[in-house]
Amino acid sequence: VVIMAQFKWCILSFIIIQTVALKQGKRKLIILILIEILLSFSGFWSSFKDYILIVIASYLIFAKRVSFKNTIILSFSFILILSLSVIWTYSKGEYRKYLTGGARSQFVVQNDQIKNISKFFEIVSKDFTYLKFIDNYHVGLESLVDRVSSVEFLGMTMQNVPTFIPHENGNLLINSLEHIIKPRLLFPDKKPIYDSELTSKYTGRKFSGYEEGASFSLGTVAEAYIDFGKIYMFIPIFIFGLWIGWLYRYFIINGYNLIWSLVLTAPVYKFAWSFSLTTSKFLGWSITYFVTFWFINKFLIKYLDHWLLKAEYKS
Repeated sequence: VVIMAQFKWCILSFIIIQTVALKQGKRKLIILILIEILLSFSGFWSSFKDYILIVIASYLIFAKRVSFKNTIILSFSFILILSLSVIWTYSKGEYRKYLTGGARSQFVVQNDQIKNISKFFEIVSKDFTYLKFIDNYHVGLESLVDRVSSVEFLGMTMQNVPTFIPHENGNLLINSLEHIIKPRLLFPDKKPIYDSELTSKYTGRKFSGYEEGASFSLGTVAEAYIDFGKIYMFIPIFIFGLWIGWLYRYFIINGYNLIWSLVLTAPVYKFAWSFSLTTSKFLGWSITYFVTFWFINKFLIKYLDHWLLKAEYKS
């Protein structure tokens, strides 16, 4: 059910491809995307970057070469994603405190989207005034780099393992696979995944967890090092890369038609750079994506495609 929600990225890709191909409805599409990006700031987690990345990927499907126009578009998109990410990183602490009613948790009590967006922009306006902008932007940029690079956690882990904690010799990977093949529906006692707990154990530092409204993940690279050491860690990392590449290739080749082949690969962009996730989440989400979208492609897409063609013919 959770993975089915990823189908919205397929629908968005389909709309973009249709709009660009038919060269009509661009204004409505732009308004739709801007509204979705704006609404993404109304919750605890913001997905604005996902919308922008899907838009770029869908648009570039029609690019035969990297032209000057496409270079400008890509450069602008990069600056936009970076700036929004920096602003979100700096201001999200106070904003999330507002969303949870002051509690250090991930449970949102403020559910009015318009009011939430207004509050977020109020916080941003306060944080990024003319006098504070450069200093706060610099702080936000450093925090963003630390958050997404995963290098710091890997460095801490390498200082702690195996000096104080021995290598796991594959136990983390085995536990991740075991977690995947045991559905919670049949194994209700299966332990939840608490990223910060794992990170605290192997880095030797205490990180805030779910109870405090935070989550810090070691990532697949650090977990591979913990399991197999400096040299053999690259074997599972290489296999993970092959797995993502195979996913993309499978749907490109086996899609219902060319358009749906391109559309069904849209969610792959969310997994391709997910090395910052725990191995159990990375493999679990990607495997569930394959199974779910295989079923959609095999049994449902043809009916949706026929319905769309019929609607287009009538119009």
